Amino acid sequence: MRYSRAWYAVLLLARLLLAVCPAYIHPDEFFQAPEVVAGDVLGVDALRTWEFSLPAPVRSIVPIYLYAGAPMVLLKAAQALLLRLAGWQLELTPWRLLCASRLFMVAVSLIIDVCVYRTLRRLNPGAQLRPTVLLLASSYCLGVLCCHTFANAFAAAVLAA
Repeated sequence: MRYSRAWYAVLLLARLLLAVCPAYIHPDEFFQAPEVVAGDVLGVDALRTWEFSLPAPVRSIVPIYLYAGAPMVLLKAAQALLLRLAGWQLELTPWRLLCASRLFMVAVSLIIDVCVYRTLRRLNPGAQLRPTVLLLASSYCLGVLCCHTFANAFAAAVLAA
C-alpha cells in the first residue's frame, strides 16, 4: 500500500488525459449542455433542444448553467483579461470550449473522490481507505463519464457532497 499515492496520481493523470481526448460518447454531451447555454453566454447561434424550449420546458436550465456555463464564463473572462493586460486575443475555438468544460468536470469529479474518502473515514476510522479510493478512482464511470458534460455526472457530485 505504500505506492497507493503514486497509483492515485497516475489515475488522476489518466482522468485528465481521458477528459481532453476527442472522444465521443453520446450526443447529449453536446446538445443538452454546452449548446444550450452557448447562445446566452457566448452570443452565438445555438440550438435549444425541446426540453428547454418555451413555453413549457420540461427541464431546468439552472444546473446546466452551473456545470456547462461556468467554464464558458471563465474562458470569456480569461479572454477579456488577456486582451486588457497583454493585448493578446484568445480565440474561443470549439476545441478550447470542449477542453475547458471537460477539465471543469474533472474538477467536479474530484468532489466525489473527497466525499467518498471522508465518508469512509467517518464510518470506520481505523480502516484502510486507500484500496477503496483507488478502486473508485479507477472506475470507468468516474474516469470517463463523470469527466464529460453530462447532467448525471454533475448530479453525482452534488449527491456525493
